[in-house]
Amino acid sequence: MIDTTGSLLSRQVRRKIERQKNKNATLTVKPEYLKDLCSQAVQQEAAKLATHAKNEAVSRLFEELIAIPVMVIHDHFGKLRKKDGREERFAEMCLELYDTVEKGFVTPAELMQCLFEEAGVRFKHPSDSLPSERKEATKV
Repeated sequence: MIDTTGSLLSRQVRRKIERQKNKNATLTVKPEYLKDLCSQAVQQEAAKLATHAKNEAVSRLFEELIAIPVMVIHDHFGKLRKKDGREERFAEMCLELYDTVEKGFVTPAELMQCLFEEAGVRFKHPSDSLPSERKEATKV
């Protein structure tokens, strides 16, 4: 069965198919045209997969990197209570922890596990049974 509503067929071919339906005739398709149809379908599917993979990677990366500032607050809350230069100290602490992660001494997954064990905070991803697209950190 040929999909006559698909966007891969040209308008001329779709109209020819519609005219041929009433006559119960067979339609011959040139191999070059079939090859073009297949390559277009593969390109469309590859684009969908690439977009999905990119969105998933960005989402997971954000989820893992949110653990760095939360861990800094968890570890250094007392130092951050003093108002003078609080933002600079917080940024420096986050960059130090990021550097530690970048050097491979600790992974974001380990930070998330530590936050869960010590503070009861769990990060949930939308694909992990949350109906909305909103990310959520919950206290367990």
